[in-house]
Amino acid sequence: MDRSIISAWSYSTWSMFQKCNHRIYLDKVAKAPKPPIEDTEEREHPLNRGTRVHDAAELFVTDNVELIKELKDFDKELNHLKELYKLGMVEVEQPWAFTSDWGVTNWSSKDAWVRAKLDALVKYNENSCVVIDYKTGKKWGNEVSHNLQGQIYAIMTFLKYPEIEDATVEFWYTDQNDITSKAYTRTQAMKFLPAWTSRGMSVTTEAKFNPNPSAIACKWCPFGANVGSGVCEYKI
Repeated sequence: MDRSIISAWSYSTWSMFQKCNHRIYLDKVAKAPKPPIEDTEEREHPLNRGTRVHDAAELFVTDNVELIKELKDFDKELNHLKELYKLGMVEVEQPWAFTSDWGVTNWSSKDAWVRAKLDALVKYNENSCVVIDYKTGKKWGNEVSHNLQGQIYAIMTFLKYPEIEDATVEFWYTDQNDITSKAYTRTQAMKFLPAWTSRGMSVTTEAKFNPNPSAIACKWCPFGANVGSGVCEYKI
């Protein structure tokens, strides 16, 4: 089997790569079929719901639209964000991309090596900012993963904006009415850069994509036999 190398990654790609290399190969390289993301009469698909809530939050901040019920608990925070947006202090839905040596590049450029899309970035002054990521779904059990995601957001912020010296990363858990916040100085965030370089390289230099079947990884795999298309021959 000719297994092509993956040229670019994101936090979600790396996270899934840790669970099963082969799933990333099937998704990113082989482009294997998987079930469509569809709602049912009983349930809105979690990915569709997440997209809808994210879009609604963005439109509330940038346009004169009504706040949806899923965001009512964040009425105060989102109204504050809207006021700051009117003052030109907020950027929304920022598509960031960096080269393999962490230089800033365009999202669609051939040299884009790592990508991230930020929900909102608030610049309070020339030297400090807050990065905001909206989270639908559960918080509990995802603390370690989201902390790692916060690290890469902080790193990218400091690389994107050389003048910034202090950045706070916030995760707004819309279903739990909860916010987690972690502050980074430039020096603190840059200490994580070598580790993230190594993690990114592990994805973009992988050649074998060996499977790592497990009860958790296989249970919700879109290529598995349980809820997926069944094209993956490995299972537990």
